[in-house]
Amino acid sequence: MVYFIETIEMLILIKNRVYFSLIKDLKVYVTV
Repeated sequence: MVYFIETIEMLILIKNRVYFSLIKDLKVYVTV
């Protein structure tokens, strides 16, 4: 169960990172 929770946290972190970089790319695209 603990392993399962850790996996979910890791997935959320990865998702957030991807989402964040997407937003950054979008901002760069919009400013240019």
